[in-house]
Amino acid sequence: MVSPPPTKRFVAYAFCVGDVFVELDEGGRIASIDGATGWLGLADGRDWKGHLFADVLHPGDRPVFDTSLTAIRNARRLGPISLRLKNGKRNEEQAVLAFLSRIERNGPIHLVLASSGRFLDWARSVAQVTPPDREEFISGLAERLEAARKSGDVQLMLTLLQVADDKENPEFLRQLAALSLGGESVGHLGEGRYALLHEGDRKTSADLLTELREGSRVSFKSASVQLDTHSLAAPDRMRAFIYTIRRFADSRQHFDLDKLNRNQMAAFAEAEARIGEFREILSKKRFDLAFQPIVALSDRHLHHVEALARFDLEHGSPFEMIRFAEDAGLIPEFDLATTGRVIRKLKNFNRTGNGASVAVNLSALSLADRTFMSDLMELLEREQEMREYLIFEVTESARIDDIAVIGEAIAQLREAGYPVCLDDFGAGMSGYQYLRHLPVDYVKIDGAYVRDALTNTQSMAFLRSMVSLCGELGIETIAEWVETEEQAEMLGALGVGYGQGWLFGRPRARIPSRK
Repeated sequence: MVSPPPTKRFVAYAFCVGDVFVELDEGGRIASIDGATGWLGLADGRDWKGHLFADVLHPGDRPVFDTSLTAIRNARRLGPISLRLKNGKRNEEQAVLAFLSRIERNGPIHLVLASSGRFLDWARSVAQVTPPDREEFISGLAERLEAARKSGDVQLMLTLLQVADDKENPEFLRQLAALSLGGESVGHLGEGRYALLHEGDRKTSADLLTELREGSRVSFKSASVQLDTHSLAAPDRMRAFIYTIRRFADSRQHFDLDKLNRNQMAAFAEAEARIGEFREILSKKRFDLAFQPIVALSDRHLHHVEALARFDLEHGSPFEMIRFAEDAGLIPEFDLATTGRVIRKLKNFNRTGNGASVAVNLSALSLADRTFMSDLMELLEREQEMREYLIFEVTESARIDDIAVIGEAIAQLREAGYPVCLDDFGAGMSGYQYLRHLPVDYVKIDGAYVRDALTNTQSMAFLRSMVSLCGELGIETIAEWVETEEQAEMLGALGVGYGQGWLFGRPRARIPSRK
């Protein structure tokens, strides 16, 4: 049996996926076209030889295609890209998926077009105008890098972009998606901040960004990082990489894109060194716990205490350290270490059976980590006597993205006999949504409302509504930042059950006794 020549085999492969196969020259002009050309609205494909392929596209998609041509000049494959034809059947707009390839650097550009109707769900995803948010992008990033590492023939770049004007711009987002790996590897990280994972090298990236600026007329700053997928297979190197992305995403922090462009390895090395230092803090138990009382407002009797982490000042404030652990993906390890430390202290102190219950803070990111939950439940199964003494407090310093998963984790803790408290209720935009979906026993009201309630009618109104809602739901309330008797009396009159603040005691190194 005689095999067909390579060109015919290539066309055959193309038709396994697509409906039309096009060969383009360097300038994007049609050199040859085969397949269901009538479907494109072309009576005879040969008549289009020498014409710009962009002429068959919807005018709004020409910038996307032009940007893609720039990308394919320095990459081997690109797509799927969602495009619209201006002259499909019956002159209606028709959506297609486009796949581009270039086997030889100076060779022709091959374009395969597939009807989006045959890839409906896929087409919808790549045509999605709104890209995934920070955590969704990061969670998918590890999978894409691992796939690239296994394939071994894909050179990847990550480009971070900071847009001067973050007004919604669908065409800009479509161009970003078109440039990205698989047509869906772009993320909206925060206010005016985007991440783009794409094929190529630093020259490719520079060409793409030039085309993107000219085609979209959007002003932005950027930094491009060449990725060594084998190096990123090391867990802490990957954590340093993700930490750098999260730092860029945080609009509250200054992030020097120019510095990252100049010396990307230094930025990753610095993050990796900090991760190593934090691991040493955990392994050598170089952090302390302090315990602040929470009392019943009705009689001022101690109800429980909250365990607060304390670090050497050279490492930063507790808040800074916790944020670093969350951004670097180390918070599950820290939360598990803190829980174990509290249990040991309780076992030493409670030989008399007189110690107070302790609330242990757990990040929402930890609860969303199934390995962490498995390890935590295994620890609690070994220490079943701790049911009487442990409360878990869910912190919101990191946004809760998957409420359902967090709800399952909370339900698991409560079924095992451990009460759960939602921290800083009212501090974020999603507090009421959390309360609707998360089964908790206590809600800790954000201290800003307590501080301002006596002087600000709006804060008082919000405080009153939160207490009323929790009362109707059968959830106990705790107010933090209680510093004066006047505040304590006001909170008691509103129906708040418990208070925490300097009025009742500052954090102490020892767990107090129940009285």
